[in-house]
Amino acid sequence: MKKIILLPITLLILIFLSACYNSGNANTSNKDEIVINVKNNTNFEMYIIELSWYQNGELKGTQGNMNADGSKVKKGESFVFGLIDSDLNLKEKALFKVAVLYDKNSNEKINITNKVPFELVKGAEYQFELSGSTKDNLKLKIIDR
Repeated sequence: MKKIILLPITLLILIFLSACYNSGNANTSNKDEIVINVKNNTNFEMYIIELSWYQNGELKGTQGNMNADGSKVKKGESFVFGLIDSDLNLKEKALFKVAVLYDKNSNEKINITNKVPFELVKGAEYQFELSGSTKDNLKLKIIDR
């Protein structure tokens, strides 16, 4: 009786594991995706980095990233944001804004005062850096286009 139950369970586990095996390419860039890396180069404690993008003054989308275990974002850590065609119009300039959540027990976030405008190209990868040492002097800049 145990063998009859054990066989289907083993089969399900093998199917699940084989499906997970192909996910190894999940971090590779897709030619139809725009990849934005935001590196934390601050001395400021934060838990979440939120990226918002605007076109013609209108908010087009927002994505947030955090560590899976809820730990603080360490200096030098990078987060990847992926945008696709439906997220924005590639024929228009986009304006990017970053906000950080510095207290995981509240929803209070700090909006970085400077916004970064530039034109996007499908399939490209962009590098941003978040710098500063206090919540009053956090800045966002483009490292590589």
